[in-house]
This record gives sequence, structure tokens and C-alpha cells, in this order.
Amino acid sequence: MVTMTCKASGDPTPTYTWTTPSSNVQFSADNTTLTIEKMEKSHLGKYKCTAKNQHGSHSLEKELGLAVQPKISDKNVKPSMEVLEGENVTLSCEATGVPPPDLSWSYPKVEVNLSPDKRTLKIWSFKKDHVGNYSCTARNDHGSVTRTQEIKLAGNMKSISKTYPLYNWGHGSPSPIPPNSTNKSGLTAYFWVL
Repeated sequence: MVTMTCKASGDPTPTYTWTTPSSNVQFSADNTTLTIEKMEKSHLGKYKCTAKNQHGSHSLEKELGLAVQPKISDKNVKPSMEVLEGENVTLSCEATGVPPPDLSWSYPKVEVNLSPDKRTLKIWSFKKDHVGNYSCTARNDHGSVTRTQEIKLAGNMKSISKTYPLYNWGHGSPSPIPPNSTNKSGLTAYFWVL
């Protein structure tokens, strides 16, 4: 329920009129108080109260807006939550609310780059010191909300190569093909170890 009151002094006593964005409102007997029993979107907007007597009038205008607690609508980590050493990482945080919320971050004590609007946090050349929890907080006059993401260091990739001889699988038992033959050479296999 929302209540607005309009009071003025004057001689003779002023009468009151209201201009409202919705007709779905109630007034007190002397018209000084306006009540909205159940708030709806149609009630949002400007409310104007005018006090008037035979010597003149005076008006006061107020805007009734919507109050919405912050909500984090999207939080992303690119390329992923498990990061290879040396990779660049971007964390983003999108939030909604009325009024629009302010964003802030908490993270391990490392160097990061924050965008001016604080919607994006960048880590250049990720290393072990960057591992940890990264939290984005959205706050306005009606509350706050925090989302946390743990960023981990992925296993290091290293390549191992080994040369295997080729075999001739003709009739009978397989026989090795010499590595120095004109058209044949050893097969090199690569394995990635995480």
C-alpha cells in the first residue's frame, strides 16, 4: 500500500485536487490523502497535488517509481573456469535493478584490470597467483546480491613425441621397413598429457 499526503495553509482553507497517472486510487474525505491499495505498473508516474483558494493556488509534483532489488542476470568467465597458465581471462558481471545497481568485485590480491563501469574484469597472462574466488556484488538502495566464481589453474599441457618403426604387413610375418628407405619413414605419434 502507498500513501501520499498533501497539506497547505491558507485563509480561507484551501481545497485540494490531484492529477494522477491512474484512476485506480482512493482519496480521503478532505482530499488531502491519496492511497494506492495494490501497487500496479499503471500507478508509476507523476502525481500532482494542487491546493487552491480564492487568493491563488500552489502545486507540488512527485514521481512514483519502481524500487527493485539488484539481481545479477549474467556472470561469465572466458575462456573457462579452468585456465591454462599464460592465458588471458575475462570475467563479466551484468546486473539489473531500480535504481541501476553499482558493481564491485573482490578477488585474490593480484593485479587485474577493471572496466570503468566495473562490468568486466580482465586478467592478463594467468598464473598460479590468480587462482581463487572472484566475486561480483551488485548494490542499490534496496539491497545487494553477490555471485562468486572459483577460477582454477588447468593442468599444464606438454607434448611427448616418439618415433615408431613401420611394418610391412604382407604375406607371412610382419617385417620392419628400414627408416632410411626411399618412400618409407618412421611414424611419429604425439600424445598430450594434462
